[in-house]
Amino acid sequence: MRAVRHVWCAIAASFLVSACAHGARTRPETSEPAAIDEELYAAAVRGTLQHFGGGDQEPTLYCVSIPGNTRPQFLARFTHDPFLIAGRDSCKWDGGAVVPASSSPEVVSNGRPTGARVTPTSAMFLRVERVKLLSPGRAQADTSIVYGNVGANGLTLTLERKDGQWAVLTAKDTWIS
Repeated sequence: MRAVRHVWCAIAASFLVSACAHGARTRPETSEPAAIDEELYAAAVRGTLQHFGGGDQEPTLYCVSIPGNTRPQFLARFTHDPFLIAGRDSCKWDGGAVVPASSSPEVVSNGRPTGARVTPTSAMFLRVERVKLLSPGRAQADTSIVYGNVGANGLTLTLERKDGQWAVLTAKDTWIS
């Protein structure tokens, strides 16, 4: 009996060594978009805002970051949205809370400063952590919102391209702090 167990262990060990040597994976790998699809990332930001910020009664500044560089052209996509959107540098930490870096940030329209200012009463960091392309027309995005040292939420969105536009199919809370 002991000899049989040693034979099976040797077979299992040789299989594992062989699999590792050939780069075998235990689960299929999903591909990341080669280039950032800004429409997909914008849909992930909007889906996160609708999930977490839909009931905002006071003006809240959302400081957005995406993998790579959050360019002004990307932020310009949100000019006509009902949420106040700015780059990551527009928020800062103060006493354990996220606050606007400026007391009244300038409003940007189509990527250009307008001269108009708005005074948000609160601020949050919104980050698109990761986007996986599941198929050419379907993706999954992990996002988070941070509003304080002990205040943050994570979300996983499933998105689908419909009529040339990315839309959120499902939004699932994944963690809370």
